[in-house]
Amino acid sequence: MIGEFDGDLKYTRELAGSDPQGVVVAERKRERAVKRETGMRVARWTWNDAWNTDGLLRELASYGITPRP
Repeated sequence: MIGEFDGDLKYTRELAGSDPQGVVVAERKRERAVKRETGMRVARWTWNDAWNTDGLLRELASYGITPRP
């Protein structure tokens, strides 16, 4: 698994320019290329997930990653 922290700001018009949809499309293309080249899936999380420990743990668990006791 490859993890990517995503901030919501990159989806705003101010940072994406005039095409926030283009940011999403480019992100998906990169994700498919990573999977094709490495065979690994890409996990994504945001600040909200990181600060909400349960949310981040659920996201990681969906990829088979669990904390050690």
